[in-house]
Amino acid sequence: MHCSQRFVELKICEVAPWLSCLETQYPKTVMREEVGRQIGLSARKVQIWFQNQRQRARRLQAS
Repeated sequence: MHCSQRFVELKICEVAPWLSCLETQYPKTVMREEVGRQIGLSARKVQIWFQNQRQRARRLQAS
């Protein structure tokens, strides 16, 4: 795993419990910006994290 990818995962893990409480898997831009501000990442990186989580869930559901 690339170093920056690992860093992003560690940062996201800090707020993962909070993120899992969200009612939607598709947070609005404002929510992504707020999460990004709290953990020091861009809203785009937060968006990609959500995309990856949705893809993992689909992959697990299919198997």
